[in-house]
Amino acid sequence: MMSRSAPLIGIVLVLLISPSPGYAGLHFGPYLQSPAPGVVSVCAFVDEGDPVRVRLIEPGETPRDVAAEGATPACARLSGLLPNVDYRYRLFVGGECTTGEEPLAFVASSAPEQTFVIYGDTRSGDDSFDLAHRQVVRAILETTVPDAAIHTGDFVERGDDPELWESFFQIERDLLSTTPIFPAIGRSDQPSELMGRIFPRLARSPWYSFDRGEVHVAVLNLWQASRQEEVETAPNGAQARWLRDDLAGARARGARYLFVVLHEPMIDMAGKSTSAARLVYMPIFEAFGVTAVFSGAHYFSHAVVNKVHYFTNGGGGALLEAREPKKGVFRFYSAVHHFLVLEVDRFRARVMAVNAYGEDFYQTVLEGRSESPHALAAPTTVMTFGAGEAIVPMTIFSRPGCDVCEELEVELPGFAREAGATLVVTFRSLEDAENRAALQALTDQDGPAPIISLDGDVLAGMEEIEGRLVQALIRAAHLSDDEEVGPGRWFVAAVVVILGAALLLFLVTRTQR
Repeated sequence: MMSRSAPLIGIVLVLLISPSPGYAGLHFGPYLQSPAPGVVSVCAFVDEGDPVRVRLIEPGETPRDVAAEGATPACARLSGLLPNVDYRYRLFVGGECTTGEEPLAFVASSAPEQTFVIYGDTRSGDDSFDLAHRQVVRAILETTVPDAAIHTGDFVERGDDPELWESFFQIERDLLSTTPIFPAIGRSDQPSELMGRIFPRLARSPWYSFDRGEVHVAVLNLWQASRQEEVETAPNGAQARWLRDDLAGARARGARYLFVVLHEPMIDMAGKSTSAARLVYMPIFEAFGVTAVFSGAHYFSHAVVNKVHYFTNGGGGALLEAREPKKGVFRFYSAVHHFLVLEVDRFRARVMAVNAYGEDFYQTVLEGRSESPHALAAPTTVMTFGAGEAIVPMTIFSRPGCDVCEELEVELPGFAREAGATLVVTFRSLEDAENRAALQALTDQDGPAPIISLDGDVLAGMEEIEGRLVQALIRAAHLSDDEEVGPGRWFVAAVVVILGAALLLFLVTRTQR
């Protein structure tokens, strides 16, 4: 929202952005916006008076020129675009082509599948941050072809410095000239008036939403609730009222997945939440069945509260968090430069965390059944199964071609769901030297896979798994014969024993084939 000092800031911005006498041309761009389904705007930040046009090249059609409106930025609106069609374009500023010999390409939308990249805290303006930021962008370009990019805020070090925005777009050019970006406002992006000019959608409102296929995304303006006005933080504030209406409308239209994007984490490293998060927004997320919430901070984390997934993903380039979170706050935590890949289809939504070297180090399925992690390139992958309150960690060491490992993995979601627990499973390939060392630290056995580490027990090879799996499952559920157990916990114990026996029968049957 506009602050009381907005008029003064506006004057300062005009002075900062005004070009030197006699200078004309492109400051940064092109970058893509998608204001509505089937619509893509090609934008560029240019000097006043420089005519801008986009030449759209459609398959089987005569190229057509579309004039851009405005200057800071100038945007050419391309409408009537179809999904799954490769469109190409050239950008002309003052009659000169600025996009090189080969035209740039984009796809307006994929249907029915959607792939998003989500990242934040790039904080352009510091040389060391920019180096990490470049590496993250390079990893995105080398590992995925996204339908859209979502930024969780803190684009630059100071929101009113046009040179920092120019630096951001120079780093992001290869990505954002072919992929529409959807921005959230961060704390370091303040004052956000210049950001509202760069992204015209924010000029209309600092909170908004968009649809991509069966996905609905609501983007909030929540970057530091303690400093923001009540219209953005109060239960009956304009933003909260808008969010309720927006999510209700998305549900009425049949959206399968509801996601929310904002800058301030809903859950911090101590496991605490601001009053706005705890009393206003988290109840809204739960009431409307929001699938996941994505926010910024200088690390990656995943937590689940009342069936809503909360991801913190601010590893886009800024200095990483040096502290460790309070034990038990997150299902998974890692302070690394990274981005997220959100893949959505009619059967499931999957989130993968990928580091700045293009290696995926964590993934979870938000709905539906997981794919085999054995096909992944990463030597170590963490996956979660189920969404129960009790969290049971397990490590499975395996080798390529382990059929029993893959069949066991297929059963994990069902076991987690039936037990009302969350299995956090670390798959470690024994092709990797570090994983072999980790196994050696646990046991001297190096028998055939699978080798399972569960609550202090190491089950190496099928013979040990068959003989001790049930006891290991009981111990993982924190039950013992000597413990006084109430009726409710007897039921849990019975469930664990039955599931363990079923899994044991499955493994015995497998070995007898």
